[in-house]
Amino acid sequence: MGNLIGSAKRMFYRVEVEVTKEDIPKICSQLRVTKDETQRRVVRQIRSLAIADASSHTPLVKANVLPAICQWLRSRNTTVQIEVLRTLQVLAESPLATRRMVEPDLMKALTAQVTKQKNKDVACEGFRLVHAIARCGNVSDHLVDGQFHEHLRKQLKNKDVRIQKEAFGALERLCMDSGAADALVNTDADNVLKNCFDVAKKTENTEVEKGCLLLIARLCTVELTAIKISEGTRFAFVVKTAKDIIPFRKVCGALALANLGMHKDLRVRLVKVRAFQLFVDMGKIQSLRADQAEFPRVAALGIANLSANFMLREVAHQVGALDVVVEMLGGDSSEVRCSACRAVTELSLHEENGRRLAMGGVFPSLLEMAKSGDPTQESAAIQAISNLCLSPENQKQLMQEGGKQALQYLGNSRNGGVQKLAKKLDIRVKMMKLKAAARIAGKIAAAKSDMIGDDDGDNHEPRESFEED
Repeated sequence: MGNLIGSAKRMFYRVEVEVTKEDIPKICSQLRVTKDETQRRVVRQIRSLAIADASSHTPLVKANVLPAICQWLRSRNTTVQIEVLRTLQVLAESPLATRRMVEPDLMKALTAQVTKQKNKDVACEGFRLVHAIARCGNVSDHLVDGQFHEHLRKQLKNKDVRIQKEAFGALERLCMDSGAADALVNTDADNVLKNCFDVAKKTENTEVEKGCLLLIARLCTVELTAIKISEGTRFAFVVKTAKDIIPFRKVCGALALANLGMHKDLRVRLVKVRAFQLFVDMGKIQSLRADQAEFPRVAALGIANLSANFMLREVAHQVGALDVVVEMLGGDSSEVRCSACRAVTELSLHEENGRRLAMGGVFPSLLEMAKSGDPTQESAAIQAISNLCLSPENQKQLMQEGGKQALQYLGNSRNGGVQKLAKKLDIRVKMMKLKAAARIAGKIAAAKSDMIGDDDGDNHEPRESFEED
């Protein structure tokens, strides 16, 4: 009977009380408690509120909830530590909360918790928190200052698969920032690459393999590691992975090849291993499967990077890249469309490609993006349109397809760069019209001059013959 009562009490205390933003002052009044059970209950309330109502993140941050719960990371009770870290992961979805977390006072507490943690469950939650913070832009430098990248690097060969998986996941996300990727390889690039390729070839855990392959792809953006990867068997391994039939491997390998294309000395070598054909084939796959959703975006990135070489722009036309890019521009994903815009920007610097793209129907999609109201799409679209309109034929076609209204709209954009490009393009189109008018006027003047010359000739001929007589 006593056991039943005890079980009923435990079930009773597990029931979470629903909280709203109106309860934030009440929650704040309990932030000085010292009992483990009360701390767990308060942290769970904060997390449930943050999950249920995203608008509560800002008032929670302004109420100084973060410094208080970060102090509870010092608790000897691992359950409290885990609850705090999970709550911070939810709050990290808010840019305001993330910026607060990377401030020196809280960063010091987080660094001590993550880098010196011996409990594996707590360590995994700490790595997930680093992953969540790294998703927010412009904070990676703070994580690098805290030496998180070094600690994560040391865990890449941890025998515990959970630790290894979370370490790879956090590190690859952190290395999306070029500064963090540089910091990771500056100390010992050879050792980092050796660990990554060894794990990628030997691990039997799919999540670990995926995180490892993504980290290799991120490191391909750094020139030092890109050169090292392009040497020996590593390059062959990346190419083989990109041609794998398993989608996650194919995406990771293709992303690595696309990032290698950022470096001009490697582009010709990539073309020799048929990288263009790989990206074209991936770009043609418009699948609803989650594991193939990234195919078009990676394909557009790869085509754009390889097309930065003038000699390879004609190759892009020969392998059918232009048609694929036009098709991707008409897709539903804004990320894919922006990546395709970048490909158009590079490909259209080849004048014949620019004309082919215009004739292929690229302008309607670009104009739709230009008038979407999304700053990212506006910027990508105006750059592509600007390069396409280097030729008079494309300028004329742009005006025929409604470009005038789009340029007027972009001329009033809040983005200064977009506004500047739109005004330059508008001036270029007007100059084209003036030159056309000047040419017509010149032809008319020349025709009139010829007519006058003929009339004068008719009048002078009899005089000349009369004088001879």
